[in-house]
Amino acid sequence: MEVGKLKHLKSLNLQENSLSGLIPQDVGACGELQFFSAENNMLEGEIPMSMGKLETLEILNLSNNSLSGLIPVELGGLFNLKYLSLVGNRLSGQIPFELNRLSQLNTLDLSRNNLSGPINIFNAQLKNIEALVLSDNFLSGEIPE
Repeated sequence: MEVGKLKHLKSLNLQENSLSGLIPQDVGACGELQFFSAENNMLEGEIPMSMGKLETLEILNLSNNSLSGLIPVELGGLFNLKYLSLVGNRLSGQIPFELNRLSQLNTLDLSRNNLSGPINIFNAQLKNIEALVLSDNFLSGEIPE
C-alpha cells in the first residue's frame, strides 16, 4: 500500500507498533488528512518536508521514535494545526521561527530532543497556546518576554 494514494484519508493512527524505517515522503499527498499519529514506534530519519502540504492537518504526533535532523520549516504552513508533539526523538538545530505562524496551535511539545539555540517561538500569533513544553533540550539565551 502506498500511503500517498489514499487521497481521502482523514485519520492515520499508527501509534504503539514496531514500525521502523522512514516516514514516506508521499504522506504529503494525503490532502484531506486531519489526524496523523505514529507515536511510540521505531521510525528514523528526517520528518519529510512534504508534511507541510497537509493543510487540513489538526493533530500531528510523532513522539517517541528515533527521528533526527531539523524540524522542517514547512510545518509552519500547517495553519489548522492544533496539536504538535515531537517528544523523545533526536531532532536537532533550532526551533523554526516559522512555527510562530501556527495561530490555531494550543499544544506544542518538543521536549526530550537535541534542540539548541534561543527560544524564538513566542509571538502574538500563538494566541491559542495552552501547553508549551520545551524541557530536556539544549536551548540557550533568555526567556522571551
